[in-house]
Amino acid sequence: MKPRFALVAGSAIAALTLLGCSASTASDPEAQTPNSPHEPVKIGEFPPLPEQPLPDAVVVRLQAALDQAVDDGTVREVTAAVIATDAGSWAGAATSYDVQAEPLTAETSQLTASVGKTFIAAQVLRLAEEGHLELDDRAQEHLPPKFAAFDLNGATVRDFLGMRSGFDDPDLYGTFDATGDMEGAFAALKPMMQPGVESNYANINYDVLAVIVEHVTGQRLAEALGSGVVNDAGLAGFSVRVDPGRYANDGHMWTDAGTLARWGYQLYGGFVLSADSLAQMTDFKDDNYALGVIDFHHPATIAGFDVPAIGHGGDGPSTLTRLVAFPDSGVVVAVQADADHFEQLQGLIEDLRDEARR
Repeated sequence: MKPRFALVAGSAIAALTLLGCSASTASDPEAQTPNSPHEPVKIGEFPPLPEQPLPDAVVVRLQAALDQAVDDGTVREVTAAVIATDAGSWAGAATSYDVQAEPLTAETSQLTASVGKTFIAAQVLRLAEEGHLELDDRAQEHLPPKFAAFDLNGATVRDFLGMRSGFDDPDLYGTFDATGDMEGAFAALKPMMQPGVESNYANINYDVLAVIVEHVTGQRLAEALGSGVVNDAGLAGFSVRVDPGRYANDGHMWTDAGTLARWGYQLYGGFVLSADSLAQMTDFKDDNYALGVIDFHHPATIAGFDVPAIGHGGDGPSTLTRLVAFPDSGVVVAVQADADHFEQLQGLIEDLRDEARR
């Protein structure tokens, strides 16, 4: 067993403050009640976010799960957070001795990668709720003038949300993304199929939606989210990092694991969007992708789960991220790990879910 940096002893307790809990709460005997039997919860009907930390015995088991994942080489380093309905929350970190950089802590902010699509999708749905657009509008109608001439295949806003625009990422997409050249990316778009036919996962869909959010709100994406869905969810640990003058997209969003878990709880629990919007967002229609949400119980999903689960994954340069809500157990798990493929996170997420309720 390889030793780790000596961070985990303090991280489990320090992280109790991450979601609004204080160390004094952790020492309060009345707050240390055992996990009580729980009923499954429905998406959109979660109870209010629990402010207390999970009991000490649960915290120890959750931290042990992270330590084991590092010790056995499943991940090189990891931050994670768990929220269990009516029970409490926790966040922690573990880093391998072999990792030469500064070891992670529960408060470390990391790239969300494509999990950031959940923020963009929620903001677009909020704009629809407020009457600024309709999901079945042609997306082209809501682009700024300098983008208006590009052919968007007649796809609707809903098509782009559901990866059904008919586009794949254009050649040299990585170059366009790295330079913030969305005009170049749009100009390179070539339809593969008619819109609305079938889902085809491509990042360009959410680049289009990010441009729409900026044009409709008259704000940069960070500002639009900060005064919109992120503000409502109370996510102080969320940020968008992008150079001035560049277009932001989901690849520029950062959070710590606790913030990400809180976002998942608030979004899928029904505290961010109206019941109708959330129902549309999570209507998979026998596919594994809805409107910015992945069905992790669908057989087509890579490294899915054998029980109902929804959320999103993200693949960054050095971090794999997954945000998963398990309604049957009433648990939301966020994991950000230095790993090579999502299968490595699958068992860890299941362990964290199960230990939160054992």
